[in-house]
Parts: sequence; C-alpha cells; structure tokens
Amino acid sequence: MGHIFVNAFAKAEKNFLVVDFNPGIIKNLIANKIPCVYGDLANHEILKRLNIEAAKMVISTVPNYEDSLFLIKYAKQINPKIILILTANQIGEAIHLYETGADYVILPHILTGNMMINNIKRLMKHKSDIHELRKEHMKMLKKDRVY
Repeated sequence: MGHIFVNAFAKAEKNFLVVDFNPGIIKNLIANKIPCVYGDLANHEILKRLNIEAAKMVISTVPNYEDSLFLIKYAKQINPKIILILTANQIGEAIHLYETGADYVILPHILTGNMMINNIKRLMKHKSDIHELRKEHMKMLKKDRVY
C-alpha cells in the first residue's frame, strides 16, 4: 500500500519522506530519488530525525498495533495538531487507535470490501461492465510507478 501513497505524493509534487525497515525498498527509493530514511517507526531515534514538530501528517501503512500506539503517543505529544493516519488489521485495534488519538485508521479488508460492493452494484446494473472494470484495474496495476 505504501507505494500507492509514494506515487500519489510524488506526482502531486508534495513534500514527503518515506520511512521503511526494508533495505531493499530503501535502496529502490534512493535509486529513484525518493526522500527516505531507513528505520523503524517504533524507535525514538528514528522519530527524532523525522522533524515531527513540523510535520502536517504521518501516514503509516504498517499494521503493527504496538508500533501505532507508540507513534500516536510520541507524535501527538510533540505535535498535537499532526494528522495521524494509521493502519490496522482488526476492528478492535482500530477502535482503540481512534480512542488513543489516531485521526483515521485504514482497515484494508474493509476498504477493499466497500470498493468491491460498489463494483458489484455496478455489475448488477450492467454485467458487461466487468470488462471495463478489468481493464481499469489492469491499467492501474501496470501504470508507471515512481518507484
């Protein structure tokens, strides 16, 4: 999911910084001149390097509940106005992240389900649209990526 955000921000020419714990991804980002930092968001030293005080928004696609709680507590203490968009895999965790201070919690399986319901409604009206949906999806999967 992270590459979707990177592509969108890069194409919109927005300032952003990617933090990733995967050296292969960091190498690829560097090769594509994408601003990035190697590290773990649950590490105080990494967070200190990110200039959270000045950040407007943090988007975390890592569905690690403990890391998300750590990020909320750290970021909201330093910058109470920061918008935190986090990811969770379970509804109960998402609710607790909201209660703890997350501004929005991505639940991939729920978002995907909602998108598919819309597609199914479209297909119920126009069965032939399946070919157009397939074509749109293939185009999205194959389109040029920033990295």
